[in-house]
Amino acid sequence: MSTTAFHVQQGILYIARHTMHKEVVPGSMSIAAESILSATPQGKKYLKQIEDFWFRQRLRLMQALLLPEISLHYVLRKRFIEDQVRAAIANNVRQIINLGAGLDTLLWRLDAEQISPNVTYYEIDQSEVMGLKRHAVDSSETHIMIEADLTSTTPAELLKAQPRFDPTLPAMIVMEGFLMYLKKDTVLELLEGLATLTTGGTRLVFTAVDPPGSPFFPDNKLLKAYLALQKEPLAWSINRSDVAELCAQAGCQVSRIADSEYLSQTYLAKNQGIRHSQPESIFLAQYPESHP
Repeated sequence: MSTTAFHVQQGILYIARHTMHKEVVPGSMSIAAESILSATPQGKKYLKQIEDFWFRQRLRLMQALLLPEISLHYVLRKRFIEDQVRAAIANNVRQIINLGAGLDTLLWRLDAEQISPNVTYYEIDQSEVMGLKRHAVDSSETHIMIEADLTSTTPAELLKAQPRFDPTLPAMIVMEGFLMYLKKDTVLELLEGLATLTTGGTRLVFTAVDPPGSPFFPDNKLLKAYLALQKEPLAWSINRSDVAELCAQAGCQVSRIADSEYLSQTYLAKNQGIRHSQPESIFLAQYPESHP
């Protein structure tokens, strides 16, 4: 099980409980993060750590040395993605799909909230992740967790096998912290495959990381060494200025980019004075409607 997924949930609770930015964490996100971490012995270890004073000091030091304010970035990233999904539902999108969902809790929370009738939520990830998640969250007829290896099967194959999925209706696909673990050719193939998922105009919200050496990637030898030691090294990165061209190759059009400056201006109070430039940005894109 990826430690990164646990670190993100731990970071949510760190921001919510022990920093000046606690107001940016929705209460339901904080409660769900605790539920996820409480579900396994490994998660409980992360939950216990965040309440230890000396651990928090080490965490602050490590983040300062590697990627300052990375936990805050995770929270702001999730806030932006949640806002885009809610906006899509408000505009009558009734199929929300999270590819490589990991331990993210958004679709579970939205389903429990019942914000709109007739919305179906799909989460797809490896069986190890989905198995853990089933211990922590409730599935339902409208919150469907699919166990699959997305490197060996396509989302279209998986979703079209689901009785509730309607390929004639619009859908929104979330890919948060997922594409960077795929090879470059696999990313393009995935995006091209999603063009045929629905005829109703599929929307995307996804993250991408700028490559080392770019103006947005910190020139930090310690960070590079840390990434090299990870069990899940970054397999794909792309200059944010090149994402629109990649999407055009796959048949979709980028409509918005949210970088760390945009996230700070949108979600942080002006008097907080936080600068946390990150090499990761979030993109909104859409495929055109088509007719068979």
